[in-house]
Amino acid sequence: MTNGPNAAADLESAGAAGRGPRPAVSIVLVAYDMARELPRTLYSLRPSYQLGVDADDYEVIVVDNGSPRPLDHAELRSFPGCLRFIRLDGASPSPARAANHGLALAQGDLVGLMIDGARLASPGLLSTARRAALLADQPVITCPAFHLGTTVHKRAAEVGYSREVEDELLATSGWEADGYRLFEVSTLSGSSARGLFGPMGESNSLFMRRSTWEGLGGVDERFTLPGGGLATTTCSSAHARSMTRL
Repeated sequence: MTNGPNAAADLESAGAAGRGPRPAVSIVLVAYDMARELPRTLYSLRPSYQLGVDADDYEVIVVDNGSPRPLDHAELRSFPGCLRFIRLDGASPSPARAANHGLALAQGDLVGLMIDGARLASPGLLSTARRAALLADQPVITCPAFHLGTTVHKRAAEVGYSREVEDELLATSGWEADGYRLFEVSTLSGSSARGLFGPMGESNSLFMRRSTWEGLGGVDERFTLPGGGLATTTCSSAHARSMTRL
């Protein structure tokens, strides 16, 4: 894993100032052109939203993969936990280098990679990942994915689903007060269509020990397509090493 060239100066949230010991968990969040979606994602990673963890237990590393519109730095600085933000200029369409840049900065023993900055975490994501990590020496941990609305997003236009519909859905769901309300307004994604305990086609919340990420060399930067399909390759590589999938 390498930081690579063209990394712009980064910033930290107010909560990162004077932080204590090394965090137990690091979340690497890759984003591209998500000025609308990223604030919601970060809200779902706030210490007041995540259950069973304290602000000092984890850090959030946001890597902007060269977005054409800059993210709101004031909002990033106001994150109530430990957040570090890095922008990569001249980035390729693939999130691979951005993911590896964030992984190289991670300090936690358990590191979670969220390739899609438009994801909302459920309130137990971090605490459950920590508990799951105790079950194996080299755990590979993920969770099923859901899409907001009544159908998977590749068919959303057929039922009139749009950004405006999604905004209204979230505004009336009460998810900010109770994140588990999200399950009432969502459906399993295509990659998780075989159910909560079935095989998954990809992962957008992949947790492994930092040593495991390092042993794999991070994600494969030969993946040059836009989007997060590289997670499928990374999962396959982890499984090939006979690790335990949880």
